[in-house]
Amino acid sequence: MFYSFLFLLWGCSNPFEEAQKKGTIEAYEQFLTENPTHSNASLAKIKIENLILTDAREKQTLEAYDAYLEKYKEKKQSENYVAAFSERMEIVWKETQKKDSVDAYAAFIKEYEYTQDTRVKTAEKYQKVAEFSKDIVIERIEKEQVDTSKSSSRNCTAAGTELNGWMFTTYVTNNTKRDIRYLRAKVHFLDENGEVLDSHSNDNTVIIGDLHGRAHATPKRRKGPFKIGDKRQWCYITGDTPSNWSKKVRIQLLDLIFMND
Repeated sequence: MFYSFLFLLWGCSNPFEEAQKKGTIEAYEQFLTENPTHSNASLAKIKIENLILTDAREKQTLEAYDAYLEKYKEKKQSENYVAAFSERMEIVWKETQKKDSVDAYAAFIKEYEYTQDTRVKTAEKYQKVAEFSKDIVIERIEKEQVDTSKSSSRNCTAAGTELNGWMFTTYVTNNTKRDIRYLRAKVHFLDENGEVLDSHSNDNTVIIGDLHGRAHATPKRRKGPFKIGDKRQWCYITGDTPSNWSKKVRIQLLDLIFMND
């Protein structure tokens, strides 16, 4: 009788432990279907939510995030939901910047204006730039390995022998119908698939505009106004590039201020 009792104990499996061993959404869902009042039912639901969110984070697709946000829309104040909403918004924001068009920024603003997120304000600024970007012509970007300590971004000239950085050079023409007071660019470093690995936007990526706090030292090529029909040289020198960079860059216009704005 005693051995029969032990056999019964060993033969009884714990359904929650079985689901844990499999560790899949399907396993936990099956556990809940078969054991809705089990003491670990709440924990199983948490496991399912975490797995769905993990799946979205691994896939990094709108569809995967939408699946999570739709399923848990009643938990909008939870830490997981807030994080997932923000992560989805970032995916949309990156795609919007990649398109870099008036329509793309307008769609982003419409979808997220109620959030008061700072990216909405940025989208409004970029939308203005995108409206005129087709009339600000950026020619083919030339690149050259340079010695960053000897080369000059003031004159866009390479010098020295230690090739520890890159200089990017192009020409920009103002074909808008107004003189420009300030124009700044962002340099995107791309991988082989055209995806952005890193981006630079600082005082040295400005196309037109005085050096911050050093107006007297501003190169002539950067001095405003950038008159209608004018062509200006632009260059940027950096020693900070991603290790898996494809040697391809994309220039995005960020800030545009016309004279008398």
